[in-house]
Amino acid sequence: MRDFIRHLFPRVVLKDNLRISYTFCLGGLAFTMFLMLLVSGALLAFYYIPHAAEAYNSILYIEEKVFGGHFLHSLHRSPAGSLRLCCHPADGPELATLRQSVHLFRLL
Repeated sequence: MRDFIRHLFPRVVLKDNLRISYTFCLGGLAFTMFLMLLVSGALLAFYYIPHAAEAYNSILYIEEKVFGGHFLHSLHRSPAGSLRLCCHPADGPELATLRQSVHLFRLL
């Protein structure tokens, strides 16, 4: 445990470790998105019914009747798409990554 705390708070940080690159802070972003998924998923679980006949109706109920339900559903959906982009930034312009990007930014 002591080594883990030393790893999180080092006494000396090398100058080469602070250079900006395309993967800078992607681990922290991915962890933040994971926490957002965890919290929003736990809140959605109060209203979601995972039965084949009631699943779609429960989503409609969440988005239309629950206070802030549409925001909560979007808050759960958006990090799910961007988490893949943070975890696999070196995929390049593959079709799956492009589809995921379009899915992520279609909310705008």
